[in-house]
Amino acid sequence: MNIYTMQLNYKKIFWTLGLLLMMLINSFPSAYAHENLILEMTSYSSKLLKPDLTPNIRIFANGVIEIYRPTYMKKAGLFSGQLNQEQLSKITQLMDSLEKFDVIKAEEEYFMADLEQKRLTGQLYYSSETIITQFKIIRTENSLTSEKFILAESAREKSTRFNQLEDWKMFSDAEEMMMDLKKTLNLTRIGEAN
Repeated sequence: MNIYTMQLNYKKIFWTLGLLLMMLINSFPSAYAHENLILEMTSYSSKLLKPDLTPNIRIFANGVIEIYRPTYMKKAGLFSGQLNQEQLSKITQLMDSLEKFDVIKAEEEYFMADLEQKRLTGQLYYSSETIITQFKIIRTENSLTSEKFILAESAREKSTRFNQLEDWKMFSDAEEMMMDLKKTLNLTRIGEAN
């Protein structure tokens, strides 16, 4: 077993454990629980001793959006807003793109690009912080609900280092689009942080 295979096996174990952990965590109570939830995003830093794994952003089929800011952030709490039809349409397109994201393939491409850069330059790269992001896509058709979890680490960093890696750029753009919603919407406080 070479170092490449060992690192890929480590990544698969990490994603599996992370996914299981996220599935076990109860979502925060929603003021809009009766509406159909279509998308959640949870993002946190590996530097946090005890990260708050409550979803940061939840989007419902009717365009309602909930933004959660943990207690360690300024303006902590649970906030709500409303997406317009254009924003909701972009969210649907985002969900379609995310469902095609293959994290194992993307990690392999990143590993190979990093290996090639080390070979060419002799430089090693190290990041002291890992940002872990999970998207949960919920689809309901004919009274059947399916959930898909997409978990990745440091997508923005990977897409910045190697901008030719399209999968990481797409994932990073998805993170950025969701974070931009926090800044652009008129939000109302509806609860406190856990």
